[in-house]
Amino acid sequence: SVTISSGAGDIISGNKITTINNDITKGNKTITHGFKDDKNKDDFIEKLDSLLPLIRELQKKIVLDENLNEDDKDNLNSSITQNINDLKNVQKETKEISSGSEIQNKKVESITGYINKTSDIIGTLEEMAKKASNFSETISPYLVQILPILASARVLFGIT
Repeated sequence: SVTISSGAGDIISGNKITTINNDITKGNKTITHGFKDDKNKDDFIEKLDSLLPLIRELQKKIVLDENLNEDDKDNLNSSITQNINDLKNVQKETKEISSGSEIQNKKVESITGYINKTSDIIGTLEEMAKKASNFSETISPYLVQILPILASARVLFGIT
């Protein structure tokens, strides 16, 4: 087992697997977006599985938060509901993907878009929390759990 890093990409452990500028190189094949093996794919799905209940719980707390005005609650609730549905779609799409091969651009764009939307919503919540300490107290326990899971999912899929 060899671990190699180019310095520009992520460290990947395994049998002669390297990363160069966030591309996964497996033998003679380079995978920019995808999963080097079934374990990598299963880890990604597991990250999504752990994200969904956290996001749902966060959504409940936001709806009940007395420090937000009703328009902000409605907008966030709508965005989060759509994001939950999007992440369910990512789960479905991921299960159809073969490990060890490059993913079609259409799927890459779809999955990357959904994951980026999740990151955008979390970013919006972080900005709102900076402006209102009471809201920060409501969402911080969820953000500290969501952020590392989301970051790991991004790395597993090859999103920089």
